[in-house]
Amino acid sequence: MEAKRKILVVDDEADLCEIVKFNLEMEGYEVSTAGSAEEALAMGVTAFDLLLLDVMMGGMSGFAMARRLKEAPETCGIPIIFLTAKDTENDTVTGFNLGADDYISKPFSLRELVARVKAVLRRTGETMAAEETETVGYERLVMHLKDKSVTVDGQEVAFTRTEFDLLKMLIANSGLGVFAPRTHRPRVAARRDGARPHGGREYRPTAKEDWPLCRLHRHEAGLRI
Repeated sequence: MEAKRKILVVDDEADLCEIVKFNLEMEGYEVSTAGSAEEALAMGVTAFDLLLLDVMMGGMSGFAMARRLKEAPETCGIPIIFLTAKDTENDTVTGFNLGADDYISKPFSLRELVARVKAVLRRTGETMAAEETETVGYERLVMHLKDKSVTVDGQEVAFTRTEFDLLKMLIANSGLGVFAPRTHRPRVAARRDGARPHGGREYRPTAKEDWPLCRLHRHEAGLRI
């Protein structure tokens, strides 16, 4: 029997924590709650498969907690979904730059929250399986999955975590990888046409993913030189 995935909800709104906990438990997850970042850190977050983290809390903010987790080797791989009333572009970009896997603005639909939780856990589960392979590459580009770095002709190219994950997904959706034929070059998809179908599903980037996609287009242009 497959073990239940463990989720930690960190929010100073007790009622919201209980509602989210109830709905996620109905989906078969094992859910714990914490009323502050300090309480969550004291619980030992390494035991969890996913964190739902409020940004604006008394004491340590969600951003500060995420930064601490991403700087520590033992917790840097735990996926984070931010739950927040702060939905400006700067806040969204800050969240993704800190390594967030998703960013949900309050108030939100519980059905949407559950769907996004499932998507992140599915994606991170696929990533863990893929990382049994050390590298994925195409022609002059190599993605080093263990340390999440990218090299072109042996020279490291700076990628944020979001850009790295998007590039890996785009290569996977194109059916390309280490053994891909050299006659076909992957194309970074524009938002309007999305990526190619993968596993029967078609991925379309959200508005919040547009900004790293623009940078990927620039990287792609450099590969053609």
